[in-house]
Amino acid sequence: MSAYRCRKCETGVLQPYIKESFDTENTEIFICSNPKCRHRTVIPSAVIVISQILSSFMGGLFAAYLFIQQLSVFVTIIQLRSDASITKPILLMSISMVFLVGLGYTLMVGLDGLSRRRLFQKAAENQVYHAHDDESSETH
Repeated sequence: MSAYRCRKCETGVLQPYIKESFDTENTEIFICSNPKCRHRTVIPSAVIVISQILSSFMGGLFAAYLFIQQLSVFVTIIQLRSDASITKPILLMSISMVFLVGLGYTLMVGLDGLSRRRLFQKAAENQVYHAHDDESSETH
């Protein structure tokens, strides 16, 4: 049984949607089991979400370290009024900023996927609690 509950009709269970019978990969597309609803949604897999978050965090730390190193070189050249070229530190700082922006976006997508997974899992948990409450009220 799927751990996801349809948020549109709130009665159906989201089942993996497989387009072809020979498709062996786990899909991110889910479809509601309720024949009247048939709502489709995309829920990222846990492996994808975790790898996005970890890789963007680790890459972001490395890019921030490189940015700080080149900023230190740039500030030293400016303060000492050295004859060294400032082109290289500026170029490397720009490249590290591009990486930081890209990795920040990847982190944002990973966190969005994590919240999306939790949203659908929370709907399934709420449905279980409501069913349990209904059974309790019937016995009293």
